[in-house]
Amino acid sequence: MLLTAGLGMVGLVGGAVSARVADVQVMLMPVSLASLVLPYSFAYRRGPAPRWQRRALWMSTPITVLPWLWPSLTR
Repeated sequence: MLLTAGLGMVGLVGGAVSARVADVQVMLMPVSLASLVLPYSFAYRRGPAPRWQRRALWMSTPITVLPWLWPSLTR
């Protein structure tokens, strides 16, 4: 259960790092995306995860995806 929250945080950090290093952002996007997909699979495929873990995962998703979209939103 704690693995789900930990992997969600890795996805969150990956999204933040990709925003800071725009030169390699394209290469870091798949890493960040995989770091989000893996916790979703743990949270929803292997039986019910605790509610706080699913909420933390859903809250970290927009924070991870927003840096990907930010350059296109600010043009």
